Amino acid sequence: MDVLLDSNIYLEDLKMTGNQFAELFTYLRRAGSTLLLPHVVREEVTARYSEKLKEAARKARSAHESLWKLANSEGQKFKEPRVDQEVEALLKKMRLPSKGVRVTDVNDYDGVDIKELVTRGIHRRRPASERGEELRDVALWLLALNLAKSSRSGIVFISGDKTFADGEGRGLHPDLLSDVGSLKVRLDFYRDIREFVVAKALDHESIDEDRFVSIVPLRTVEQRTRERMIGSSTRVGSVETAELKGFAFERATRYKVGERAFFIEVSFDGSAEVLIEEAGQYQVYVGANPLSTVNFGTYVAGQPIASQMIVSYGQDQLSPDVLFKTPSVNEFALWNSPSTMSFVAPKSRKYVCSFRVSLSARALDDNLESLEVEAIHFKSFLLNEPQGSSVVPPD
Repeated sequence: MDVLLDSNIYLEDLKMTGNQFAELFTYLRRAGSTLLLPHVVREEVTARYSEKLKEAARKARSAHESLWKLANSEGQKFKEPRVDQEVEALLKKMRLPSKGVRVTDVNDYDGVDIKELVTRGIHRRRPASERGEELRDVALWLLALNLAKSSRSGIVFISGDKTFADGEGRGLHPDLLSDVGSLKVRLDFYRDIREFVVAKALDHESIDEDRFVSIVPLRTVEQRTRERMIGSSTRVGSVETAELKGFAFERATRYKVGERAFFIEVSFDGSAEVLIEEAGQYQVYVGANPLSTVNFGTYVAGQPIASQMIVSYGQDQLSPDVLFKTPSVNEFALWNSPSTMSFVAPKSRKYVCSFRVSLSARALDDNLESLEVEAIHFKSFLLNEPQGSSVVPPD
């Protein structure tokens, strides 16, 4: 089956070098299938990429200027990348992503019924949103259906966009399933490349810790985890340094994706001591009168720090659902206008955190080819400083 990727899949890994893309390319070569590249996807990916480049360049220029304002010597001239050249390089990569992978540009919209597109928008029919928006998604969906009609074996459509998914996010929305059924076409839907790779594996098995570390040394897993932690944004702030204190194997599954090729998913639970640069904080004080003010909340990057909250307002207790969100302007009005507001500058503090890390590995027989951290979920943070400790509850 040929594969069509939505824009959000490309935008997660623009260089297409991660393990998931590598396994997708393995499948395409093995199955003799083609990667379909619609015009609407190319346009959105390059537009978003251009925006990312310009924003990153703006921040880099600002940091460069700030640095050389402090320095006594004369700094080098800031040079930013040529956006048009970078976009062209990305387009070339999308058309030639890997050796032996065929890519077909889909440049026309002959199969897209404009009346149907408009009707879905007006009547809020999926994948249009409840506001009648996301017509780009409608166009892509109608194009995918047309490609499936013209294919003998059908196509695979991979998208992380919620407008295509059912209420539980586990599969295609019932309305879209109805489209597929009425046209009697083969269209398989997956939310990400990982889900597709696992579904198309030739075989799979659970493996224990000894089997896993015989392929992937534990010290390598720990090193990659520590590297990924540094620079991570958490609800407390940005991680500056990390030292692992505990690391426990949870589970691993090995998927056979080729005659000698394997894709491995593994997870570990652990703890670490981290130095976190906390974001700047706004403290807002509200009260019925000048003699009755309380600290309503301290907000870091739009989220409250629970340990610094006072949970009383006059004689009433504020419920947890109020505490753990940023109040709107209207909500502030209900509790009287803020009487004072102060800003606390960022600072770095030590925490002990618990976390869960998910990794993927690619192996040829029992020889590791690549290891990648897919995600780190921080469960809890405990302030670890001499003046005392406080717990930031889990998400």
